[in-house]
Amino acid sequence: MSNQYEHESMALEQEISELSASIASYTDGTSEDKKFMALINKYQDFENLTAAMLNELVDKIVAYERDRKGSKEGEAKGGA
Repeated sequence: MSNQYEHESMALEQEISELSASIASYTDGTSEDKKFMALINKYQDFENLTAAMLNELVDKIVAYERDRKGSKEGEAKGGA
């Protein structure tokens, strides 16, 4: 019976750990949302986009190569 209790206790501790991590990731996401909305409110009425504004609004840009080099939509279907 003691063995069963230890097994159940370990399973519950693991579940608590997973749920705590899930809650932490949820709260991290909401703080990022609030930060983004504050930036949008800060820059909602502007005439020119400056480098400083762009650096605040854009965290990173990721670009990938196409799957097939030189491919265009339509050529794969046999037409131009």
